[in-house]
Amino acid sequence: MFANAAATGFVLAGGSGARMGQDKVLLPWGDSTLLEEALRKLRAVCGEVRICANRMDLGVYAPVIPDAIAPDVAMQGAEPEKSARNKSIGPLGGIVAALEATATEWNLFLPVDLPLLPVEFLTELLERAHSGAAWAVIPCLAGRPQPLCAVYHRDLLSGLGQAVAEGKFKVMLALESAVHATQNARLPGQRRGIDHWDIPLSEQADGFLNLNTPEELEQAHRLLLRR
Repeated sequence: MFANAAATGFVLAGGSGARMGQDKVLLPWGDSTLLEEALRKLRAVCGEVRICANRMDLGVYAPVIPDAIAPDVAMQGAEPEKSARNKSIGPLGGIVAALEATATEWNLFLPVDLPLLPVEFLTELLERAHSGAAWAVIPCLAGRPQPLCAVYHRDLLSGLGQAVAEGKFKVMLALESAVHATQNARLPGQRRGIDHWDIPLSEQADGFLNLNTPEELEQAHRLLLRR
């Protein structure tokens, strides 16, 4: 059994919520909010939990790790909040910042807008990473990678940072580039590749319902009431 103290959990909460029409981080979910639901699940499987976002007010829920920003803006010395807002590199910025801050080898990421994903799935993700020999475990739902709900090894930080510097802001593209760079570094006890974990659509279709619009939020609430 994988000990939860051996992993850090990060909620990816840096999205703008444009399609939702409002910031979705603190939208009601059951008796709490989407953010609190994600934190609850991560706390069940990880020894430490943090939030990746550029909103310091979320610090009342858990420590906040500001998302990484585009390197050209960072070098210009622009104000941090303005830089992050105008030159966001998307969820990859949260992943890079998290790996920079983590003290554990394994790091579990969960988007704030996947409230139907069960804790048991997150446990299995971590156990698969711990028992395997890959640098990351990426669930693939019906063949489609889900790199924002995944486990990353801390040693990918350098390669991901290099990918960002090269303008590779798409998560899977950056991850593939980082794995290649990390393997070429010939680290001790070297791992190999990415574990693309195939998940049948019938098993986690509801769990991976991503809440981007009011209609999807309403659908998710209906599914929650049936449980």
